[in-house]
Amino acid sequence: MIEKSIRVLLVEDSDDDVFLIISQLKRGGYAPEVKVVRTLPEFQDALKYKWDLILCDFTLQDFDGLQALKVYREAGIDIPFIVVSGRIDEETAVKAMRWGAHDYVMKDRMVRLLPVIEREMREARVRAEKKIEAEKFISQAKQDWENIFQSIGHPTIVLNPEFRITAANREAVLLAGETLSPLLGKLCYEVFHRSTHPPENCPVRRYFALGDVEETKIRTPTGVYLLKITPIVKDGKVHSFIHVATDMTRREQAEKMQALLFEAIGQCEEGVCITDCDARILYVNNYLEKVTGYKKDEVLGQYVGILCNFKEPPIFQELQRVLEKGETWSVRSTSYNKAGMPYEAAVTVSPVFDEEGKVTNYVLVMRDITQTVLAERQIEQAKKLDALATLAGGLAHEFNNILMTIQGHASLMLMGTDKRHPNYERLMSIVNVVQRGATLTAQLVGMAGVGKYELKPVNMNDILKAKLHTFSKERKGIQVFEKYELDPWLVEVDRAQMELVVDCLLNNAVWAMPTGGRLYVETKNVSVDSTLGKSHGVGPGDYFLVTVRDTGIGMDEKTQERIFDPFYSIKNFSQSKGLGLSVVYGVVKAHGGNITVKSKPGEGSTFSIFLPALVDEKMNGRDVAREQSGESKTILVVDDELTVVEVTREMLSGMGYKVITATNGEEAIKIYRESMGKIDLVLLDIIMPGMNGEKVLESLLEIDPRCCVLLTSGYSFDETARKLLNRGARLFLQKPYRFEDLKEKVKMVLAESKH
Repeated sequence: MIEKSIRVLLVEDSDDDVFLIISQLKRGGYAPEVKVVRTLPEFQDALKYKWDLILCDFTLQDFDGLQALKVYREAGIDIPFIVVSGRIDEETAVKAMRWGAHDYVMKDRMVRLLPVIEREMREARVRAEKKIEAEKFISQAKQDWENIFQSIGHPTIVLNPEFRITAANREAVLLAGETLSPLLGKLCYEVFHRSTHPPENCPVRRYFALGDVEETKIRTPTGVYLLKITPIVKDGKVHSFIHVATDMTRREQAEKMQALLFEAIGQCEEGVCITDCDARILYVNNYLEKVTGYKKDEVLGQYVGILCNFKEPPIFQELQRVLEKGETWSVRSTSYNKAGMPYEAAVTVSPVFDEEGKVTNYVLVMRDITQTVLAERQIEQAKKLDALATLAGGLAHEFNNILMTIQGHASLMLMGTDKRHPNYERLMSIVNVVQRGATLTAQLVGMAGVGKYELKPVNMNDILKAKLHTFSKERKGIQVFEKYELDPWLVEVDRAQMELVVDCLLNNAVWAMPTGGRLYVETKNVSVDSTLGKSHGVGPGDYFLVTVRDTGIGMDEKTQERIFDPFYSIKNFSQSKGLGLSVVYGVVKAHGGNITVKSKPGEGSTFSIFLPALVDEKMNGRDVAREQSGESKTILVVDDELTVVEVTREMLSGMGYKVITATNGEEAIKIYRESMGKIDLVLLDIIMPGMNGEKVLESLLEIDPRCCVLLTSGYSFDETARKLLNRGARLFLQKPYRFEDLKEKVKMVLAESKH
């Protein structure tokens, strides 16, 4: 028989009983290792060691079994504790069982001891096995909890009610910038808020104050976090808090960026509209409200066509076709706002795709390009005029040279013809026809925008008053209402061309009111800023504004677009007189101004002319010398047209001047150099082949800086003429010129040369 080892702690003060108990153990097949203790301190000390069984007498000399059980319970061990006593009543035995004894055996019934030991040892083994399983389960649960705790993707800590950290996951440790060990036990607000006290909106403080666990957004030195706490209650008291912080920094930045984006879209100077797949409006910005006249609450949920109010059905058909393909669509056309007023719109519609490539929305971008279209039309008009300018200038030059020859010979013939002679009236008729031809060339170059002759400060009120005085007498069926600026700014213009402008506008008013009507003419000084300037096609500055309004038949939009085109007229051929409003446009543009028109069929037309003003301009009159005699004065006439040279020579000779002629620049320079000091004036044509007037003037002034030069040309007074006057030429004489015109200009230059 194999003996079973057993370690027994025996609490007994009777040697006989010790012997008896050990004997019983051996009889039961045990090889006992027995430790006998007789006092309570010895018992306490012995519990430090590992035992398989405790056998305890109930009545001892210094203490009893209940005291031993108390020490046993406080030690927290789980080994069989059997009371072995000779004197114990049933009530005491039950009490001992309640205090932790596993069983009791009376000394007079020792035969029970071995079965009780066997049973309790067996149950102890079962309890030990269960404890091991429980410990394994608890250990695994702890490990699982720790893994879950550490895998939480947000900084998570466990706090005690005093705000001290008792646990922290990896995210919290990273956020704190420390390792876990020194982090534990620290105050959370010192670690994460760099503060000596919890923040005002601390969720733990809020819980203790109000009892709620609402989510709280809080800002720390490291970012913005959304805090959520869960109190852990034990025995009716809060034992700790699970504290989870969700980093909201990027989300808040994204929300701010989104808000900024919407604010920017809302305030940008382009209309933005977002629709669903059925083109129902979900969003419009402020610009679209301003352009279309519709408030946001009026259009939300409506079909997008309410904003793109195009009158042409093919536009929407094309839009539908393009969008069905998932492509971007663009158009420029006339749209109409809520009030029915037209404006030019540039619209782009683009599809918005999701991750799977499906169209989820459409984005419409619209710009009011009314001013752009107006500018484009003005540029187109300017290009037309530039092309005409070249043609008109060349034709005018050649035509004026021809007229010059006719004018000159007619003037010479009139000098020797008595007024009673039959040919006198014929000659005068020739002169008048030449003047009409000169007027036509003036209109031609004026229409092309190159028709500035001699610019002088002019009071436009004077021109208008004179013209309207005559107009009122001739047109009795038209009532004229005049309103003038009391202290008008002067404008630097060619008076004759401005008179032509007024004549054209009055003629247009007569045609527009065939049965009579009312004509309103108003002038005023205006200072134009950049906004007003854009709407009227002029830059910022001071302008003199002339407004002419009639109550005639008016015009539609298409007519207004072409009203200033050269040779365009809404009149029939028999009604048309000259080049019409294209002349007005060209002359005004040539003077640095602009003309606009507003009109509707049946509501008349309003023309507004903006001319650059000479504010506070002081007029300095030119001293005109008294008429001088041509005796002893020599004039060099330089012109490539031989007929012009001859007729001019005769005219000057008739005035008493000595005349030398040259038909090209090289010859003129040679003559002047050879006759140095003998030539008093050079009559110089600007446009000549080879060495032109500009080069001749430059050479003459190099030879003689005091050389007197009177410029002449079949072209109008343009930038070239202005430049030559600035370089030293004295005056400009437009071809064709009459005998009297030539005489006056020559005398003025000669008189000026004496000063």
